[in-house]
Amino acid sequence: MQKNEKRGFLLSEQIRIPVVVLALLFAFALPSVANVFDDAKLITIVNRDISVREALEQVKKQSGVSLMFQSGIVENKPHLSLDLRKVTLQKALDVICPAAGLQYVLKDDYVLITKVRTEKQALPKQKITGIVTDEAGEPLIGAAVYVENGNHAKGVITDYNGRYEIKAALDEALVFSYVGMAKQVLAVSGNVMNVTLKEESKMLGDVVVTGYQTISKERATGAFDIIKEKALEKPSVTIADRLVGKVAGVQATTTADGEISFKIRGNGTLQSDAEPLIVVDGFPISTGFASINPNDVANISILKDAAAASIWGARASNGVIVVTTKKGNKAKGLTVEVDAQLRIGNKVDIDYLRNMMSSTESIEYQKKTFGTYLADPVSPSSTPASFPEFSRAYQYRYNQAAVLYNKYSKNEISESEYNTGLSSLAALDNKRQISDELLKRPIYQQYNVTLSGATARMTNYVSMLYAYDTTRYQGSDSRKFQFDYRGNIKLLKWLEMDVSAMALYRKNNTSGATASDIAELAPYDMVLNQDGSYTDMSYIMQYADGINHMLNQYDFPYSDWSYNLLREVNGRSMSNKTMNNRFQVGLRATILEGLSVSTKFQLEHVQKDSRQLYTDETYYVRDVVNRFTTLDLKKKTATAHIEKGSILNEGKYATDAYNWRNQLDFNRTFAERHAINAVAGVEVSQSKINNRTFAPIYGYDDNYLTSRPIQEVVVTNCFNERKVSIPVKSMFRYSLQRYFSAFTNLAYTFDDKYSISGSFRTDASNFITDDPKYRYSPFWSVGFSWNMMHEDFMKSQHWLDYLTPRITYGCNGNANTTTSMVPLITMAGVSDITQEQYARISSYGNPQMSWEQTHVVNFGIDWSMFGGKFYGKIDVYNKKGTDIMADVSVPIASGQLKPGFNIVDAKITANAAEVTNRGFEMELGSSQDFGAGVHWDGNVTLAYNKNKVDKLYLGYVGHDKMRDPIPIEGYDINGLWAYQYAGLRERTDDEGNTYKVPNIYVDNEGGTSPIDNILENTDGRKAMKYMGTTVAPWTVGMSHSFEYKEWALSFTMIGKFGHKFRQTGFNYADPLVTIPNRQYTQLQDETVMPMPDNKFINLSHYSSISPYMDYNVKSANHVRMQELTLSYSLPQVLLRKWGISRLTCYLQGNDLFTIKATDEDPEYAYGGFRLQPTYTIGVKFAY
Repeated sequence: MQKNEKRGFLLSEQIRIPVVVLALLFAFALPSVANVFDDAKLITIVNRDISVREALEQVKKQSGVSLMFQSGIVENKPHLSLDLRKVTLQKALDVICPAAGLQYVLKDDYVLITKVRTEKQALPKQKITGIVTDEAGEPLIGAAVYVENGNHAKGVITDYNGRYEIKAALDEALVFSYVGMAKQVLAVSGNVMNVTLKEESKMLGDVVVTGYQTISKERATGAFDIIKEKALEKPSVTIADRLVGKVAGVQATTTADGEISFKIRGNGTLQSDAEPLIVVDGFPISTGFASINPNDVANISILKDAAAASIWGARASNGVIVVTTKKGNKAKGLTVEVDAQLRIGNKVDIDYLRNMMSSTESIEYQKKTFGTYLADPVSPSSTPASFPEFSRAYQYRYNQAAVLYNKYSKNEISESEYNTGLSSLAALDNKRQISDELLKRPIYQQYNVTLSGATARMTNYVSMLYAYDTTRYQGSDSRKFQFDYRGNIKLLKWLEMDVSAMALYRKNNTSGATASDIAELAPYDMVLNQDGSYTDMSYIMQYADGINHMLNQYDFPYSDWSYNLLREVNGRSMSNKTMNNRFQVGLRATILEGLSVSTKFQLEHVQKDSRQLYTDETYYVRDVVNRFTTLDLKKKTATAHIEKGSILNEGKYATDAYNWRNQLDFNRTFAERHAINAVAGVEVSQSKINNRTFAPIYGYDDNYLTSRPIQEVVVTNCFNERKVSIPVKSMFRYSLQRYFSAFTNLAYTFDDKYSISGSFRTDASNFITDDPKYRYSPFWSVGFSWNMMHEDFMKSQHWLDYLTPRITYGCNGNANTTTSMVPLITMAGVSDITQEQYARISSYGNPQMSWEQTHVVNFGIDWSMFGGKFYGKIDVYNKKGTDIMADVSVPIASGQLKPGFNIVDAKITANAAEVTNRGFEMELGSSQDFGAGVHWDGNVTLAYNKNKVDKLYLGYVGHDKMRDPIPIEGYDINGLWAYQYAGLRERTDDEGNTYKVPNIYVDNEGGTSPIDNILENTDGRKAMKYMGTTVAPWTVGMSHSFEYKEWALSFTMIGKFGHKFRQTGFNYADPLVTIPNRQYTQLQDETVMPMPDNKFINLSHYSSISPYMDYNVKSANHVRMQELTLSYSLPQVLLRKWGISRLTCYLQGNDLFTIKATDEDPEYAYGGFRLQPTYTIGVKFAY
């Protein structure tokens, strides 16, 4: 315990969190900043014989500032003698330029150098022509071209072919700009100047894709984050793997199976979907990251605040993740890329999963506790002679040691046999059998082939992926095939069409064991005998002696009613198949310069077919057939109602969705100072769910595809004389959701300095109501940003590239489809008694139901320094959620009472809660090129989020309801509550015996209650103490990459701080049914409840309360090594000989280690799987 306390000290104090994070941040960042300051501000040139060109090149290299000049003006100049030591850029130019007959002008981000001349020497204007294209060779329509420092109004715009014509002198410079492209300033070098504009670079040039439009980040006012293709190239199973730790304010939760979910800026809803909306190529998808080929992603935009996400209206409250996929590239011609990877994981940690004492320790504990504490007064009989006795034999599930004790206590075996049996159990250990027979090492393989190319009028992109996952269970595996196609066709100069299709097929075999199957096995429960035959593990399901007695007395259909886990796995075939098809088509027509109209349609179909075939080798089949057998105890007869044979269960679950959007886009710059980017449109969407779970097929023969009918449905089962129904019903679920939306967004930028934005959207849904008065809800945003570097007073700050403060305010929404304004019913099927259809009320309705709304205010500032060598951003936000759907207490007059209904539990679902999320986010990055092939990129993110339930009326909350995280007014949504241990208090029983019983505090005045008699209707808000939140308020991400020539090393670490978790305490195992866990040593702590000292206390009271004691709440702070990747790319000199453009081999480790304060992982509790390291090797090549 002392060791853990020391480790916890380093991570437990919240006050240390910002200090530790900032220390790590500056440890990586400050050396680069210092280096940048030295390089950017101070120049040293000591050379007695240096050419003018070489001197200027040295200035450019050491300052990091671009110098622009015509080659001819520095040729044939006398060499210079320079002795410049640590001088500024301006001082160096003041020495060099006059000596060479040159003059210079300092611009925003470059220096223009010209020849000194008089007015009479002014060069004449001449006609300059050319074509402006993008990197793919496509002409850019509407690109701006003007003379630097000239009259912007005299600038020109490129035509439909990207051509321009302008007049300029040979000693002037032309500026070329286009939205989403990096601006280029080029000295006039001739009469023809063809220019290729590239995607804007880091910070200055990022392009934000919202799904409706593309915006230059310089002109964006909202809180965005962009993850580019380079950061997405690392090997992964899904694209979600590559987002973890990369973006501040985006907190990832990973299951032990590797499935990742995200929360963006906390949780702002109580019952509605809290996941961010996922958009692929402009449309939302219903299947999440699993249907996205990770090798196809070009970039990802994450929309956080109202201005960024409000265009998505009622689905944007939780943030939006916009995925843009790769397209064909005309500039590269035909390209073939192949990616192959193999990921190997560790076998399951059985001790962590099972968390039990060893066989010897378990038997020792059970021997001491058998008969010591109060147990069930009626134990199962080995020779049942009545329905109640037979029923108890079926229901009681004693472990093997308990079976021996029960027989011994009933004098069915001798003490010697009892002790011998326990000794035999203590000598067994099933860990090896579990590992060999039920588990295996998980191995994942992924192969991807991509072909892309283009013609003069068409681009094509095709990718094919195959993945195979062995999973961790014997008898289970998974296969996936995926095909993607994306094409663009230029039908006319003004008309183009986009087409894309995705087809995914996945088959999962799930016949293997499950985690719960393995976790319930005692360490002495063997699955195989020494001769390799199945052991009898019937004790897991029933009291076998009593069942076997009845089997000997009656002629049941199956005389073997035994259970064995391995036999169960081998006797069943369980699988599910998923087909996911998605198709998109769109037309875009350019009407006028900068004005276009588009229509786009997406159709999506998802179908999952499940099949579960159980042969009569399984306990499942034999149990169903025998259980629905009628016994006559007097006549000693058994009448079967289900024929022997296999049982087949099948289901089909289908989702069909479409989305049709019509949109008008306007993107144009007027007079070189007024830039407008606007969209407006309408869209309709529909999602239809049609699920069918078919009735079981009994007596099924999979070879002949035949089955046996059920002659009688309502029968008397074998345990009593009550009528029961054999399951023969199919279940159906149908859901139809329709949405209509109208939207508009306008962004205006003046003089590349001041940008304002505004958006408005209204949504309607059939889930709200049929009444138009309530159906529509407006969502909106406004924003402002200021590009300070274009101000005159900032032009002298050459070390600063980019500085833009911004502020936004707006309202997003969220939809809840679990209730309605009118009462909702669920057709429950046919009654066993009346054989008539009946229904249940699933929602009592909410006449005032409306959309959930979240108002967000965000202030942020982005910056970049020293030519992009150091950059970052800070955002501060406040999210206020109103009309949040929640279960709230209502008066009894609501009419909800029913027999046995607790008066204090009367609730209704309504828009009655309010939630606030406040926080800040900081991202710092650095990019350093040290020469000689050495390069480093580093990025650190820090985020803080604190949420609070501002309004939620609950008249009463039972203390048992607060054992799991629950929203309570005035506290965190994910609040963790615990009983406060009050120590031992003396009690005297009716016979005058005095003993001590653990107590807990039940009110704020120090009142206590024994754990076996907590007062009925005790409100949990008084009986329990708030311990903190289970979701980390502080999150940290750190990503670094180091490159040396063809070698690259990168890693990502993540940290979560400031939250709590319940560590696993001792389980006070009832020796008849439960195996003691490994936390028995916890009882040595005096602050923990000891084992009871009176045999009349039931251990179930201890085991039901102890997990929720305050002393089990610990700090959940931890740091994980998310991934470490080493890669090697063959030199281009070698590759060109083979006709290959790229060949990279890589080795990656994931989840390599975790630094935490306790032995138990805060995110993966004992009794389940924990995150274990995986290792990936792979190769990528292209030609």
